[in-house]
Amino acid sequence: MYQFPAQSTIESLPLIDDLRERRRRGRRIASEKLLVTYEQNFGSLPVAVMKSLHDWCDELDEGIVMEAIEFAVKKGGRTFSYLEKILKQWKNVGLENVEDVRNYIDQPRSSNMVLFKARNKPDEQESLFDELRREGEFG
Repeated sequence: MYQFPAQSTIESLPLIDDLRERRRRGRRIASEKLLVTYEQNFGSLPVAVMKSLHDWCDELDEGIVMEAIEFAVKKGGRTFSYLEKILKQWKNVGLENVEDVRNYIDQPRSSNMVLFKARNKPDEQESLFDELRREGEFG
């Protein structure tokens, strides 16, 4: 006769265990809205990324994480690593709420967001033809 295991498979999944442990310790977790927003803008949501989003929501605040997602999308970022760079910078600067984030974003570019300035294109090498023409003009 078949006996059912003491716990169902769903109850023993590592993600479920992680969420239970977070709640037991009083840590915040990302809302369904934030997770759906991430998926809609960045694609699939691997378990490791979901855990990281929970950690960021606990560390900064869910509103800040949501602002970071929106900021990353506006800047053309499409990876979790890009989003995480934004969150690390905002944490290092000491932003504590959504209002701080919005004020920080609105600051002139020269004083913030060093990580997110557009990269300068490398100077194109002068072609041999251009070099010869230049030498002929001054020669």
